[in-house]
Amino acid sequence: MKKVFKVLLFTLAVALVISAFCALGAFADETGIISMDSDTITPVAALKVSFDIPEDHVIDENDWVGIYSADADIESIGPGSGIGIWCYLGTNTSDMGEYTDRHVEITFDYTTSYAGNWPLAPGEYQVLLFYEGEYAVDAHHSFTVVDKIISMDTSMVTSGDPMTVKINLPEDHALAGDDWIGIYKKEIDNNNVQSGSGMGIWCYLGSNTQSYGTPENRQFELKFDEELSVTGNWPLAPGDYKFLLFYNDSYKVADYFEFTVKDKAAEDKKVVYMDKNEFYPGETLEVKIDLPEGHSLESKDWIGIYSAEVENNNVYAGAGIGMWCYIGSNTQSFEPMESSHLLVEVDEAIATVPENWPLAPGEWKVFLFYNDSYTVADYFQFTVVEKPATPTPEPTATPEATEAPTDDPADAPTAAPTEKPAEKKGCGSAVVSSALVAASVLLGTALIVRKKDNE
Repeated sequence: MKKVFKVLLFTLAVALVISAFCALGAFADETGIISMDSDTITPVAALKVSFDIPEDHVIDENDWVGIYSADADIESIGPGSGIGIWCYLGTNTSDMGEYTDRHVEITFDYTTSYAGNWPLAPGEYQVLLFYEGEYAVDAHHSFTVVDKIISMDTSMVTSGDPMTVKINLPEDHALAGDDWIGIYKKEIDNNNVQSGSGMGIWCYLGSNTQSYGTPENRQFELKFDEELSVTGNWPLAPGDYKFLLFYNDSYKVADYFEFTVKDKAAEDKKVVYMDKNEFYPGETLEVKIDLPEGHSLESKDWIGIYSAEVENNNVYAGAGIGMWCYIGSNTQSFEPMESSHLLVEVDEAIATVPENWPLAPGEWKVFLFYNDSYTVADYFQFTVVEKPATPTPEPTATPEATEAPTDDPADAPTAAPTEKPAEKKGCGSAVVSSALVAASVLLGTALIVRKKDNE
């Protein structure tokens, strides 16, 4: 009996181990299924994730992938438990990738976000893979979003002016003397940077002779000017550029920051403006944008309405009021007036938080951002004031009612006028009476004489 009990106990233990292994296998980051270039990323305009589907899985058009918080329990995933960033792997209309030898590369960006959660805020996340439209997790991969390593106070600079770049290295990076940063044209592919493809304006972060800045608490401020140009490309011509950060003398991009150089002659010209700076609640805002020479309009260039209290160099996801739109060619775009001159109407149509329209009375800013970033390219401040109430005209005084006239005239004579009429100049009444008497006498005498003549 004891032998049988030991066999049963051993069998149970093996079953538990196998079950645990299977469970871990089902939810583990299965080798070769999900991969990323780096498991630590900064808030970026696009996130690239690769999938290699096992041979034993029959590809289904409803295979899908989503991004979830690291706190999400992968054993109880269901509708509504994600953050609204997902897409299909297959041939569905929401397909963002293409199978090639059972390999698919998915680019996550604003087009895959259905809840306004792009770009991802700093934090811990996981990519989950699901087959056949189900919610059973078939593979997952964890990653971390950290604050931007490279930053500037503005993404719009004037040709020839020095540029100050801020670098905040992550805690898990061991600073090396040959970590470096350089300026590149915007169109250079971050995944394919090669020697000689830059502008020849660069420097080391560490102790090299070309180093600038003193590392304090892993933070640097580097000044870029003509002293760093080794190829005569300073001042930078008007156009779109980016800073690329590399570790350990490599050409693998650790982080980047995009900026635009405008012509010196346009230094004082506003990029974003309106014809007036005072509006009533509910009044449409006609925002005009004159893009600087050298900046190519991107589909993810955008504007947003923010409280005037938001600092220009500290704009982040969630700091706004849900009033924003892209100015490029996607579904939220508005037709340009000309190639570089745009008119954007801001009203309830772009309110992703409907209760925030109309704008409440107060001070506001409209910010312009390039390429889905949160670095202010330009801004315009305006005021919303209470609409004055329409004045109500004062009613006229009600006249007092007059007494109704009597049917018969009053017996008593009317009172004599208080004022004596002014006497007319000319003959008096006595003279007139004497003249009438004289005339009567003469007339009578004439009649008597005539009668005697006739006799």
